[in-house]
Amino acid sequence: MLSKVNSYFLWILLILLTVILLSWPTHYQYKYEAVQAVSSLENPILFGIVLSFWTSGLLVIAKREKPLCYILLLCIFSMTYIAFWIINCPYICGGSFDPGGIGYSKYILEHAHITIGDPKWGYFEFPLNSIFGAILSQITDLAIPSASKIFLVFASILLALSAYIFFFNSLNNPWKSFLGVIVAMMGNVQMILTLNFFRPGTMGLLYVASILALLGLRTVRRGRTSAEVVALVVMALSVGMTHFISSVTFLFIFLGMYLYQQLAKRSSISFNMIILVAVAYLTWWFYISIFTTQFVLDRAITLLSEPAELSLFFALRKGELLLTEQVPIWATIVRVLWLIVLYLLPIFVAIQLYINSFLFKKKVTLEESLGGLFGLLLLSGIMTLLDIGANRSIQQFLLFSTFFTPPILISFLSDDQAKYLNRIGKRVFIFPLILIVVLSFPTFLAHNPSVNTQIFYEREHSTLTFIQANCYDGVNLFSDADTGLLIKYYLPEVNYNVLPYAPDYVKDEVEFLNKLPQYMKAFEDSGTDSLFVYSPRITHRSYIMFGMPEDHPIWREVLQILEYKNDKIYNNGFIWVFANE
Repeated sequence: MLSKVNSYFLWILLILLTVILLSWPTHYQYKYEAVQAVSSLENPILFGIVLSFWTSGLLVIAKREKPLCYILLLCIFSMTYIAFWIINCPYICGGSFDPGGIGYSKYILEHAHITIGDPKWGYFEFPLNSIFGAILSQITDLAIPSASKIFLVFASILLALSAYIFFFNSLNNPWKSFLGVIVAMMGNVQMILTLNFFRPGTMGLLYVASILALLGLRTVRRGRTSAEVVALVVMALSVGMTHFISSVTFLFIFLGMYLYQQLAKRSSISFNMIILVAVAYLTWWFYISIFTTQFVLDRAITLLSEPAELSLFFALRKGELLLTEQVPIWATIVRVLWLIVLYLLPIFVAIQLYINSFLFKKKVTLEESLGGLFGLLLLSGIMTLLDIGANRSIQQFLLFSTFFTPPILISFLSDDQAKYLNRIGKRVFIFPLILIVVLSFPTFLAHNPSVNTQIFYEREHSTLTFIQANCYDGVNLFSDADTGLLIKYYLPEVNYNVLPYAPDYVKDEVEFLNKLPQYMKAFEDSGTDSLFVYSPRITHRSYIMFGMPEDHPIWREVLQILEYKNDKIYNNGFIWVFANE
């Protein structure tokens, strides 16, 4: 334990460094770079030095203080390391300003009712996220974008605390559980990206984490109270209202836990509970979220009849963007290292434990962690074999599996799980400590790759404000998918036509270039009530999807056609708006 003087000094130093980091100067410019966080930070080298000292101080205090302090330390870690870009960004151009997530909240406040069945809103049939956003805005008396920032910071903190409780259930050791949470949240790029946006998927992630925490309270308190059982049931049923993919994922996690716990002859999750949750989800899907369910079924049928390359295309393309020759070698090394530590090694250990449990009937341990991971592997295997939503399957596995892989790996590195490491003893945990400190800054940069291009800028808001003031709701708008989110926030009633580069429609650059003239012809034939919103997001999206250079000749040709045949009614140097003559 630390002496009082040393303890006070370290806490004051940690708080001071936290304030310095959260107030660090940043600047944003819409420009694609493989690792955009570097150019967004003022003096990134100095920032990295401060961040490394901050991380070291966090770990030293955690190692020396009482376990009760871990709660405060996890709050500081989540707020500073995970939610940095949310806190540091003005909301009008911040990552939390996801129009697809807050547009429906704005609609609920303006109309004072919930509309389930209106397809102009993305995920309109899963309203829990938007309802919460509207309520939070009223409680805090803040605009919805500002309220969404508060929610995302709160979500980061609650996620860390929930993971800590669940990890303690498996590891029964406060220090190892704390270490597991730091590794899980720092190394999971998909989690960091999810927590940057106020979306239904973020709410789904938060609900699943909270349910896992309630499951973990069984070990912390040696049992559950009636209130905890009721909360567990209500939250498990409510996941179906948050996010379609998250509810499917949670159902398989629950199923995996139940199946694996049967080997240990334990019943913390009953089969009746799984049936109840499944019936509730199916009822919501087929009686409330009819539009989404029909879309998913149609997509599944389409993918089953198409070559595998169609559904795998976008997933492979995103992987190529994260690990390609354009990415600095240090960023590639960091990402690969975290993939090994958080996914490959724990899965290898889990397979060994599965074999020992199923084939050799050895003592079953880590039931919740191994069971949850088994459910995720089962879901990913089914979706991959059936060629349904490979991109979503990979994303969900990367996102949720780190609730289960750190306890598996840490237990393996512990003396009771790997006796041949006894010669090293507790020194085996020097490796993750060094890993956390050394990789804290490069991971912070590499796992925030799109801070410049994922946010909406003032010039984009002013464009939509202009269109909103000068156009009526029935106008036809043509643009890219990202700008479409902003359009839906300001003009929810417009008829919006997205460029044909979604993976549902085209699989490569050649097919996209073949369909682009059809899209331009549709705009030309759409009449005088049509506008074309041209922005750099159009060329950026084509690069993300197909690897097309942003200065591809086709875009100069498109711009020339628009200027020649249409009336340019707005130009702020970033966005051009053309009216069909």
